[in-house]
Amino acid sequence: MTRRYRRMPEDIITLLLGIQGFRVLSLEPVDFKGSRAVIVHLERVEKSYRCGECGRMVTQGYDSSWQEVRHLTFWQYGTILRFRRYRVNCPHCGIRTEALGFVEVRGPRVTTALSRLIYELCKVTTVKAVAMFFALASADGQENRQASPGDGAGRAALGRHHGAWRR
Repeated sequence: MTRRYRRMPEDIITLLLGIQGFRVLSLEPVDFKGSRAVIVHLERVEKSYRCGECGRMVTQGYDSSWQEVRHLTFWQYGTILRFRRYRVNCPHCGIRTEALGFVEVRGPRVTTALSRLIYELCKVTTVKAVAMFFALASADGQENRQASPGDGAGRAALGRHHGAWRR
């Protein structure tokens, strides 16, 4: 038996995204690098913050700024998550960027889920094909090589999105 939910579309999208500590406020269709995309505006629901250096919990943010990160495609749309990213005043480490479960503290502006997908795809197809599919930077002369363990050939080809190779 199929269960029907009587929720607002934003609540359903929040459930589908599976990003802990945030909820979807709204969706904004945009043109991104010549194709259709959607900006998913997120709002924090988590009341505490985690230090990006030591992992300690902090009860309040120090300051914040807007951050946009690329995420997995949402049906046929490229997806950009937009949210406030906080810095915390950790009693142990000082002022640090908060740690979030879905995006690295430093590195490329892509979610960890997208980074993992890029990494796995680079194992079975060319870096150039992956870069073209996700509209990522592809800049060196080794775009047609396939990824192999310990091979850094794809990192430079993916440009600033080299964080996909971390995991």
